[in-house]
Amino acid sequence: MAIVKTHLKDLSMLLIFGLFAMASAAWSAGDCSKLLQQGDGTERDATDNLKSFLGTLMERQVIGDEGPTRLIEGLKGGKLINPITEEETGVSRIALVHRKTIQRFVDGKEGRIDQKDLLDWARETLKKRKRVRVERTEAKEETKYIYQEIAFHPVKGGKFKMGEGIKEVDVELTHDIEVMSTPVTQKQWAELMGFNPSRFADGEGSQTFEVNGRSIEMRPDNPVEMVSWWEALEFANRLSESHGLKPAYDLSVVRRVLVNAPGGDIYRAEGFRLPTEAEQEYILRAGGVATGRYHFGNDTDELKKYAWLSVNSNGSSQPVGDRLPLVIEGFKFYDVIGNVWEWSWDDWKEKLPGGVNPLNVPGVPPNFAPMIRGGGWSNSAYYLRSAARRYNFVNSGGGGYLGFRLVRTIPNP
Repeated sequence: MAIVKTHLKDLSMLLIFGLFAMASAAWSAGDCSKLLQQGDGTERDATDNLKSFLGTLMERQVIGDEGPTRLIEGLKGGKLINPITEEETGVSRIALVHRKTIQRFVDGKEGRIDQKDLLDWARETLKKRKRVRVERTEAKEETKYIYQEIAFHPVKGGKFKMGEGIKEVDVELTHDIEVMSTPVTQKQWAELMGFNPSRFADGEGSQTFEVNGRSIEMRPDNPVEMVSWWEALEFANRLSESHGLKPAYDLSVVRRVLVNAPGGDIYRAEGFRLPTEAEQEYILRAGGVATGRYHFGNDTDELKKYAWLSVNSNGSSQPVGDRLPLVIEGFKFYDVIGNVWEWSWDDWKEKLPGGVNPLNVPGVPPNFAPMIRGGGWSNSAYYLRSAARRYNFVNSGGGGYLGFRLVRTIPNP
């Protein structure tokens, strides 16, 4: 597995982001001390400001349910306490900054707090959060036997900037493609291949299905992983045959792969196939229009809404389609970042392929290491960037962090 080193530029960006977070977290605390007295000399009421600030932190998951519970217990005893504990600041710098801001309210430095008003608000807020959680649980229970089906959505070709910094290249994709809305799931894989190789087949959400007379354990909607590059090609061929399409790959020669297309051009294959690296980044950049670190922008704090990564995955892959989608011309694509890395057709090359319909042509095994894109459940935010690149050896299925999704070239009318 290649190791991608953090560049000085990225460290600088992280430092700038950290300083920005501290500044925004401090809110207007530096100026509030000048506004503690109203025009008539009476003490300023800061209750609404505190409720607004706490509400924002709860919405962004900085404060969990235990925070308002602590606040309620303190207020019931006639004491305003900080809902973020000192212990929590030891594991999160963001929590440390926000605790300091809240403490200004607790100490009365931002004005008077109406404890009864704050108590009523905290109780209602906690009640609403619990109600939403129950509704989500009920909805999940109702749909737990409705599994993710294989679905493809169109993505038009176009021009875009691939890569970042001095390595950026111009790319043009002249063809339209259809792209799987999610990575291939364990159930989708097992139904076509007759077994489940996944590391995360058992545990929470695990079920046993009968497939061709065999009992197969799986987490049906988790992405399939521990799949080699060769196995991904075989799945693509079987799916093509099931749809009456000419398979994209000729796998009749041992340890060789030929492309079933005019001139061996993978972009002209009829059947389902792995995306090229250029197509993968084009998708990651929302059809070439997103120029930031991620398809939704540059805010690392937003990642948890769109992806399963090290900070929220609990050390495992997760069901597909649970995070917010990447939307391209109204079509939704899930887990394009995080959850599992995804195989590419291209071979690893230090230099990005640029130009029209670019390709780093696969080599000859075992000296062949295909690209993987998108980042996975075990990775930090750095590896989920649209431009992040790694590779994996062709016969390896990864360590439970590597899956795939398929694409297909849409024929010209």
